[in-house]
Amino acid sequence: MAVIHLSEGTPILQMLQEHQPQFLGLDYDLPGLNGIEIYDLVHRPPGWADLPAIMVSASLSEQAIRYRNIPGLHKPCSRDELLRAIEQAMK
Repeated sequence: MAVIHLSEGTPILQMLQEHQPQFLGLDYDLPGLNGIEIYDLVHRPPGWADLPAIMVSASLSEQAIRYRNIPGLHKPCSRDELLRAIEQAMK
């Protein structure tokens, strides 16, 4: 499994046209598009609706992630917390 790291929201959409990920780890506070906007755009097409994701941020929008049923973590988080959230999302 390869990991692709991008630090801005807009290039993520380009990357998704070239690669089909198995999982998305999103930060809420990204330049360009925020994590919720990216999540919504990615999950709109029928073939992507079930793509697992987690949201990590120092300023999580609890209401937005609950509405979308996205596991969320507040920064800083431990490695174990991150791994548990990924495991939960991949079920």
